[in-house]
Amino acid sequence: MVSRARSHHPLGFTLVEMLVVMVLMGIMMSLVGPLANNVVAKAQAQTERLQLESLIKRSSFRAFASGRGGVIDFFDNQVVGEFVPKKQEVVTFETLHFPNQRVTFSKSGFPQSQQLIVELPNRTIRLNLLNIIDGEGQVIDAKG
Repeated sequence: MVSRARSHHPLGFTLVEMLVVMVLMGIMMSLVGPLANNVVAKAQAQTERLQLESLIKRSSFRAFASGRGGVIDFFDNQVVGEFVPKKQEVVTFETLHFPNQRVTFSKSGFPQSQQLIVELPNRTIRLNLLNIIDGEGQVIDAKG
């Protein structure tokens, strides 16, 4: 009788192999995770800045359209706009913070102050309000 040699081929992975793969994946995640979190935070700050610029443009238009002017108050992480008596618009931001500031819009829709100071998590910027209203959104000064 001819004996056949059985070849032993494992059908799965050993526990040690699985543990090595999981450790390598953990190391890769610990390197990539903070970078991804930083990108999300920057995207949120950029989104809030665009929202702020939109609010300033709308406020300028409302002041012009109503012929009465208006006021926007900035403090901590809130913006409160009042353009129609007894009607306020309140916007709260998560990443943008403001020192106490007031921007008053004339009947023609122009702000009396030309700069707005915005504190981001890692720097402070000054926005030129006239450029924002004109659609340029230019930063005057950035300190970080």
